[in-house]
Amino acid sequence: MEKTRIILLVYLGALSIYAITISIYDKIAAKKYPRRRIRERTLLLTAIVGGAPAMFIILQFIRHKTKHLKIIATVAALGVLWAGIYLYIIFRFELVWNAVINLF
Repeated sequence: MEKTRIILLVYLGALSIYAITISIYDKIAAKKYPRRRIRERTLLLTAIVGGAPAMFIILQFIRHKTKHLKIIATVAALGVLWAGIYLYIIFRFELVWNAVINLF
């Protein structure tokens, strides 16, 4: 059980680092290398699979894509969802898992 939680947290941590990295890279590429930008769908896909909280924070911090309502609204909504999932995994996962195991 504890192993599952650790695996999930490592996955979400690695994904957060990836989301921060591609967001910063896209900001730099927007100024210096316009042809080597990260596609918006790649940014959104990264947010969908779990990188949204970190991506939202870094996009606000570096002021990147803040005028693109589609990106900001989607990443913000997914950020709230994934932040809830992170908290659930950290604090409540064990209680629910034990309850499910005890059913069988």
